[in-house]
Amino acid sequence: MKPSRSLNLSAALALLSLLLGCSLQAPELVVTGERTALERQVLGSYQQLNENLWLLASTRQQEDSLQLGAEQGSLLEAVRRRRFNRDDLISLLASGWLGEGLEGQLVLRMGRGGIDPHLELVRERVLRQENEDRGVLLDRLRRLNPGAEDEVSAVFRGILLDESPNGSWVQLDDGGWKRK
Repeated sequence: MKPSRSLNLSAALALLSLLLGCSLQAPELVVTGERTALERQVLGSYQQLNENLWLLASTRQQEDSLQLGAEQGSLLEAVRRRRFNRDDLISLLASGWLGEGLEGQLVLRMGRGGIDPHLELVRERVLRQENEDRGVLLDRLRRLNPGAEDEVSAVFRGILLDESPNGSWVQLDDGGWKRK
């Protein structure tokens, strides 16, 4: 039995409307409150970096036609890995097995009870990879804002704290800890 011409046309129009209606957008980061000019600049650079690299990673191209420099490649890998590890990171932060340290790095913490051996391996992997990736992103943000490296680090830590889930452990300036 041959499909009718109108059925083929309807299927083609439906497929076309799906293709035209779909778009890829980077996750939105909502910022509230007063920000300094440097904070807005660093936040804008961070969001633009994530958006540009996410779009680049999502573009389907032949492998040999994707000409990335060493820095772009490491930035792209950092964004990819952070997105891949995001669910595990949120879970580990919320359960207290990891905390947000003073320097914008994750810190090992003791959650309630003993840790499962498999979860311990996940925690070590996420801790190592996330800290490496944060270092790559922070280095790029510092180079985009020369002369204000310390302020950029503080702003980046604020961005990371905003991204961490409620209930996460956060290190205070005096070295103590509190729940977000």
